[in-house]
Amino acid sequence: MSQLKTFHAILRELKLAGINSGTPGYVHLMKLYKTNQVTAGRYCRDQTAADYNALTFLTYLQSTRKLNNLCNYYNRGENSIKKAAERVGLRIPTQYSEHPPNENGSK
Repeated sequence: MSQLKTFHAILRELKLAGINSGTPGYVHLMKLYKTNQVTAGRYCRDQTAADYNALTFLTYLQSTRKLNNLCNYYNRGENSIKKAAERVGLRIPTQYSEHPPNENGSK
C-alpha cells in the first residue's frame, strides 16, 4: 500500500472512530506525516520504518473498530445473570432461606 493510500485509510478510520480534524490525535498524525517526509539529504532511519508504523497504526484502528462492532452486535448491552442463563436454556436456582417468606412477602 502506498504512503498516500495508507494516510487516507488512517484518516478514514479516525473519522469512523469520531476523531475530528481539530482533536490532538488528528493534529499529531498530520504533524508526523509532515515531519517524516523523505527529502534528498535526510534519512534518519530506514525509509520503510515510518511506513511500517503507519500500517501498524492502521491495522490497530481497523481491528479496534471491528471489535467494537462485534461487541455491540453480540452483547447488545449488559444482561443480568438471570437473562444470560435463560438465553442458553438454564434457570437460576432460588436463594435458600431458613425462614420462608410470609404471605405478605416479608421474611
